[in-house]
Amino acid sequence: MALCLANSLIARRDFVAYDQLVRYKWWYRHGYMSSTGHCFDIGSATRQSIQEFETRQRKFAQDHNISVEEMDSLSDPKILSQFDVKCSKSEVAGNGALMRLAPVPLFFYRDPEKAIEYSGQSGQITHGDKKAYDACRYYGALIVATLQGATKEELLSDTFYKNHEKWFDSKVLHEDIMNIIKGSFKKQGGYEEGIRGKGYVVNALEAALWAFWSDNDSFEKGALNAVNLGDDTDTTAAIYGQLAGAYYGFQKLPTKWVDSVYAKNFLQCISHWIIYEGAQWFKNQKSSGVVKPTNYSNVKSATTAPNIISNSIQKVEPNSHKRSDTVYSSVYTSLVTMDRKAIDSNGRIGSFYDGQQDRIELYNNITRLKLLNATTSDPKFVLDQSPFKDDSDEQNIDASGGSKEISIIGRIFPDSDIFREGAYQIEMRLTQNFPFDPPKVRFLTPIYHPNVGEDGEFCHELLLKEAKWTNRRTLVDVVKAVIQYIDHPNLNVPLRADAAYEYVEKRANFYRHVWEHVKKHALPVLQDF
Repeated sequence: MALCLANSLIARRDFVAYDQLVRYKWWYRHGYMSSTGHCFDIGSATRQSIQEFETRQRKFAQDHNISVEEMDSLSDPKILSQFDVKCSKSEVAGNGALMRLAPVPLFFYRDPEKAIEYSGQSGQITHGDKKAYDACRYYGALIVATLQGATKEELLSDTFYKNHEKWFDSKVLHEDIMNIIKGSFKKQGGYEEGIRGKGYVVNALEAALWAFWSDNDSFEKGALNAVNLGDDTDTTAAIYGQLAGAYYGFQKLPTKWVDSVYAKNFLQCISHWIIYEGAQWFKNQKSSGVVKPTNYSNVKSATTAPNIISNSIQKVEPNSHKRSDTVYSSVYTSLVTMDRKAIDSNGRIGSFYDGQQDRIELYNNITRLKLLNATTSDPKFVLDQSPFKDDSDEQNIDASGGSKEISIIGRIFPDSDIFREGAYQIEMRLTQNFPFDPPKVRFLTPIYHPNVGEDGEFCHELLLKEAKWTNRRTLVDVVKAVIQYIDHPNLNVPLRADAAYEYVEKRANFYRHVWEHVKKHALPVLQDF
């Protein structure tokens, strides 16, 4: 479920509780993000909440005249605001909400108030008791403080809540959670003194903190302490691992354990995406004035680190007198070359970290292209070939042949006097990394132009990954860029020297050659255009 939550944050680039429930449902029904290919060891509270979510989806679809098949793809905030995502009964206080928590504070730690509130909400959608909500808020705050370089003494201090009260928006925590903050877990005897790793969230939180408090600065010892308490062993260890992993860092994990982890490259990839998209979210929030910059004394810019895709990515580093290791050292790995493979809904290694979202985004791009087929559109474009068997259905993508590239073909209609006499068919080829990699553009209709090679190759600075391309760009942006260069040649990146020379030195000859190509090769301009 932690992977479902992480994928939701990455795909939606924000906290969308509805989307989180959709992915939990996929896990429950199809084994989405499961290492075994099916759902296993699901708690009764989580199962009941997911089933309630499915019931509400069906009713919502009926009430709003939406097909049930479309419900998993809802993204309009106005529509989603009408859906009640709190699918749990109010007295449910199991530990399932706490064991999956980490992606939320990792994504939002730059804004502690948001990170802590979202931590609580992430648990509340399946576990409705205030104790579960507050346990998640407290544990989220511990992870945020860890990423800011807090020492273990500071994290486990009985004044932690008082010292960070602003983070909690001055909302008093449940007395059972406050009792833990005050040190109820600090028992040398552990199990003999009543520490229990049970399914009740208060017990689970206390047990995980006891394991962290008593681990002698060893992740391995702490994890074994958690497991050896018995009862709900895997959950207690998972809760411990979230805080201890953030505190000790990846490099301090036992190598023999890391080497045995299934799909470990994928897990590292997800970690990078959490860091990157979280940084982008904070950057956007800060620029819009939604959040105020936080003065992190222990957060340093990563602009000097090799292979960083964006200067906005930061690494968190503790003060030298506190800890010597980097909390999130894996951020140094190249984000440009990250493998986006993931586990699909059948439990197999798939081609995208989030196949459903990629398909929806591609379909949205195609839809925007089709909207350019109008007299009033700017630019004008006619879609001739789509990767979808039926252009009205985003679920019906033609994936035959297992091709690693997707081809989109259509016609552009330039505006300049000499080129507007014809239409030109272009092909956009998308790799599996689109929209993170730019498409390759090739002219299928021969054209005499400085920026188009004799083989049809087209070059524009937007399509250079190291220049202006970002994953926020769309195929409409690509069409605009192509038409811009056709109407206004850029001689800084010529692909055809003879055309570039004539354009500068012998403009009349250039126009003559262009007109010859238009008459011989150009497609007819649509009458409505």
